[in-house]
Amino acid sequence: MSKSKPETTAASIVMSQESALKVLGEMARPDANASLVAHNFDTSDPTKLYEVMSKATGGEASRASNTYGDPVELVHWFAHMIELKPDDTRDARWTCRTVFFLKDGTQLAAVSTGVLASLTLLVRCHNVGPYSPPLAIRFYEQQTGGGRKFIQFGPAKAS
Repeated sequence: MSKSKPETTAASIVMSQESALKVLGEMARPDANASLVAHNFDTSDPTKLYEVMSKATGGEASRASNTYGDPVELVHWFAHMIELKPDDTRDARWTCRTVFFLKDGTQLAAVSTGVLASLTLLVRCHNVGPYSPPLAIRFYEQQTGGGRKFIQFGPAKAS
């Protein structure tokens, strides 16, 4: 009697590093598809995934900028596209919003190309995750030569 191979579907695994980097790269494009999503949650339980997606897209996360300089312990992340309408007369545009799920259950969110670049670097260096033990990161503000400000994150010592 031969053993049959278990069926493998996209819904039974965490996103691969290669797939995550491809989607994150697409999210950085000005003409990015509005339906793009990348995350490091196990997708084998549809109920749990629905709960996570609801939390990540529901707007209940605190602003990552409220934690500038403070170390936080990252376990999961969820990146998705949102439509932004600037206060000035420019047209709305799609951009990436990233939600960070911390060890203590807190969720932090940021809409920044700097955060997207930082997340891409994190995935390149530490793979997709989830991170166990959690990764100590900190958010900070960076200013460009032209005076524009954006958020980034990088390694931090755990408290």
